[in-house]
Amino acid sequence: MVKHWQQVALAVVSLMVIGLVAGTTHFERRVEKQKVLFYQLQLLRTSVQLFKVIHHRNPHSLEELVKIEYRFTEHEMPRKFLEFPPYNFEGKFVDPFGTLYSYDAKTGQIKSLSKGFQYW
Repeated sequence: MVKHWQQVALAVVSLMVIGLVAGTTHFERRVEKQKVLFYQLQLLRTSVQLFKVIHHRNPHSLEELVKIEYRFTEHEMPRKFLEFPPYNFEGKFVDPFGTLYSYDAKTGQIKSLSKGFQYW
């Protein structure tokens, strides 16, 4: 009888530990994705601003940041406004949570559509 209760107690403690580890891991991944989202938004917004300074207009789409190159001087190598875009497998711009970015070509505003991050 004592062994049975020990096994039950061990199973309960094991499940609690597994749940705690899984919860902590999930939380840490979410925090990391939030950090990546912050830096991606910063990078995308800076790229749009640079494009606007050089071409005196907003890009028509985020894809234009990857396609068009620029140089500050004739002797420089051409660069893209955005070198490493956050694409998904379909070639669309997505945030770290897998949600498409929203881009308004009229205002140049970029935002994430992931729940809880729309106003970043």
